[in-house]
Amino acid sequence: MTADKIVVGLAGMPGSGKSLVVKAARLEGYGVVVMGDVVREETEKRELELNPKNIGKVMLELRKNGGASVVADKCIPKIERKKSGKVIVDGIRSLDEVEAFKNHFPKFSLIAVHSSSEARFNRLHRRRRSDDPDGWELFHERD
Repeated sequence: MTADKIVVGLAGMPGSGKSLVVKAARLEGYGVVVMGDVVREETEKRELELNPKNIGKVMLELRKNGGASVVADKCIPKIERKKSGKVIVDGIRSLDEVEAFKNHFPKFSLIAVHSSSEARFNRLHRRRRSDDPDGWELFHERD
């Protein structure tokens, strides 16, 4: 099934609107894998508070120990387990991750989602996820 599975990766800055694309894809029958969930799950496994500092630290440690494509590598089994023949992957951050998906899924494609800084900041401020920056300065620091 892996060779036949259509996998669409989404890349974009936090708050760019990737989740809106995911919502539309879900309505079209796509399974969904969120790459950031892998890092958040690992942060929780380590019994660390879910905040930008800890999540960033865990992400860097994962990449240091597992290579630049480690998060993608951890997502591949999640994608394979999806019953749907088409899956959207939210949160691709590097070309190494793109290559990992391309090497594993022949029908992989990538979509970039773009929004202005102001729109992204406002979305992040409204959504209030644990790893979202509290203010404009932290927002720019995270970017």
